[in-house]
Amino acid sequence: MTRTLTSKAVAYLTNDYGVKLQDLPTLKDASALHFYNAPADCIPDTWTRVGEATITVEFDDPTEAANSRVAVLRQLLQTHQADAQMRDNAIQAEIQNLLALPCEVEA
Repeated sequence: MTRTLTSKAVAYLTNDYGVKLQDLPTLKDASALHFYNAPADCIPDTWTRVGEATITVEFDDPTEAANSRVAVLRQLLQTHQADAQMRDNAIQAEIQNLLALPCEVEA
């Protein structure tokens, strides 16, 4: 059995897709709109409210969702490790530069 959740959201027209307000009566695809269930002060001033929507989420199988989350976390871990390695390399380079100075520095 698939679990679903329904929520109200506000539909906004943004500058992202080149859709103009006058295009809305003939718009065939809602992907040109953004839907948010957030306070109005969290919405960029450049967005135009054009209506309300009812969003229904059909949740993935819990195993699929967990596998997807594990993949995201592994990618995040790789990014963090790469960033840490770059910082380590910069510190090692600075140490080597200091050790190469023509003075006595304890190694």
